[in-house]
Amino acid sequence: MFRFALFCFFVVSISSFDAFAQASAGYSQEPELVQRGEVVFQSLCASCHTFERNAIGPELSRVFFRAEKQWIFNFIKDPQAVIDSGDARARELQEKYSSVMPSFGLSDADIEAVLAYMYANRRKLRNKELKETSKGKGLEDPIPEKIADSGIVLELEAFCAIPPSSETLPVARINKLAGVHDKGEERIFVNDQRGVLYEIVQGEARVFLDLAKRRPEFVHTPGLATGFSSFAFSPEFESDGLFYTQHAESGDAAVADFQLPPGRKAKLQYVVTEWQVEAGTRASIEGEGRELLRIEMVDTSHGMQELAFDPYSRRGDRNFGLLYIGVGDGGASYIGRPDLIEGAGLVWGTVLRIAPQGTNSGNGKYGIPGDNPFADGVGGLPEVFAHGFRNPNALSWSSDGSFYVADIGHWQIEELNRVEAGKDYGWPRLEGTFEIDLLNDQSQVYPRNGDYGDVVDPLLQIDHDEMMAIAGGFVYEGSQLPLLKGAYLFGDIATGRVLIASDLNRAKAKAEDVKLSIAGKITSLTELAGNERGDLRVGRDAAGEPYFLSKTSGNIWKVVGASRP
Repeated sequence: MFRFALFCFFVVSISSFDAFAQASAGYSQEPELVQRGEVVFQSLCASCHTFERNAIGPELSRVFFRAEKQWIFNFIKDPQAVIDSGDARARELQEKYSSVMPSFGLSDADIEAVLAYMYANRRKLRNKELKETSKGKGLEDPIPEKIADSGIVLELEAFCAIPPSSETLPVARINKLAGVHDKGEERIFVNDQRGVLYEIVQGEARVFLDLAKRRPEFVHTPGLATGFSSFAFSPEFESDGLFYTQHAESGDAAVADFQLPPGRKAKLQYVVTEWQVEAGTRASIEGEGRELLRIEMVDTSHGMQELAFDPYSRRGDRNFGLLYIGVGDGGASYIGRPDLIEGAGLVWGTVLRIAPQGTNSGNGKYGIPGDNPFADGVGGLPEVFAHGFRNPNALSWSSDGSFYVADIGHWQIEELNRVEAGKDYGWPRLEGTFEIDLLNDQSQVYPRNGDYGDVVDPLLQIDHDEMMAIAGGFVYEGSQLPLLKGAYLFGDIATGRVLIASDLNRAKAKAEDVKLSIAGKITSLTELAGNERGDLRVGRDAAGEPYFLSKTSGNIWKVVGASRP
């Protein structure tokens, strides 16, 4: 996933005496400061770092033995400034991780508190580095081929800016844009993960649902994806007024329908809720909603990712009215628990498929479609449609019935999968088409050597020298951009780079670069957002036309043209 490590340091060789002397220099252990640092750390850092093992970023148990305090302080305060100063370590890290996280705008006092908390949670310096796995040295460049330029330029037009939900960075956390037909009108909605669903009316964002106010246990921290993560409108919204949301609550908020094994405490719970509004009106939602299901998460990363209905399905089709739910691995990979994400018999790392108006589920609040691959409970959970995903962040369909799932990768590989019922898509045994060893060095991938005959390979895989985290999109079938017809439009969350995938009907798709322009001038998402991190999301209105969102700035642009100059 994201390599915007807050603290990314190479191991240096120093004597034990010098190391421990350096580690004890200047780090306060005042209890109130440590407690304050924990709050900041859990909000901004915990989704990328642990003190036990490498995760999105490196483990932090040795940070104090790798660099002096002032260097660490400066790097936390403004990573880009340290890089721009010519600092050799920072430059080397930028090259290794391909990107840099933006400054969080922390005060000096908050940085001191974070350092105090980290020091309090350090482990003793181990005598040896993480042992090299029995697989040997990992692949240095898993996919040597580079992405070519399509020659296409997409013309953008400013569409809307969502109101700030914070006075400090990130000022917003918009995650999804979707449209719905309603009484002959096309309506557009955007959610902020801090708890609000907006409708965009003539360029103005109006509150449609303040979910945070309706759910006392609602949380949007810690973690980059925590909070109000997705929403979906019933395919018959014009007549039934139904729509669905998913959001995070505290780990002990209620009794969950899908619970962790005994002995594991949930960090978060994710909840799917049904709401109803009078179709054709713009009144904000006043009801309390109906809870459909609740899932515990072992950690704060990769929770529920997206809710979606097949927009091409019509009444009488097998897929009509069925709600698909992307469920991440809950961070199990980071804490060395692949047992929580192996197979269709567990809810984590899956795509679920349910009938919201049915009642034959275990809790009686939704239905199990009779043609689900494990509807009888044999071989997997009845709700599971497909499994083997790490972080299925975007679900979409094309008019030919193909179902696409964009899966955010771990350390090396980003995936686009064409998904079929009951199939296994590899995680945690494979990252892309490569082997991984979650119990050792998770940053490595290895040539495929085992028997994986039951695993379906990705339709498209891209390694991290090209992109850091896939921002899933959809197959373009609108009417305004003929150059994109039949191509899957997507990009890189981190850098804001926009790509298309063509040759979708072949065994392997091909990715190509596209450029962006506004008012005829070539630009980039980071330049438009005024943010060194693009935080790209790809949206789609009811007519199938695309939009680009910059999550942390709250800005949205519509794609209004496509050309090959």
